[in-house]
Amino acid sequence: MDTVEQRRQEMGDLRDGASSQAQIKAAIIDRMLEGMPDEFSSEDIEARAEVIYQYVETQMQSAAVS
Repeated sequence: MDTVEQRRQEMGDLRDGASSQAQIKAAIIDRMLEGMPDEFSSEDIEARAEVIYQYVETQMQSAAVS
């Protein structure tokens, strides 16, 4: 979460566009690769990164509403 939050602050609001979203997802994947076992495929990693990204986006939207 720290990595995602840092990157989000660098880029601003997650809803600023597809480029920002892609950069956040890339940061999530980079962080995941640091500890992910080799048996996971690229598709597995991307699917898990998408789940994490959706969670982060939901949390940020909830925080903005509160």
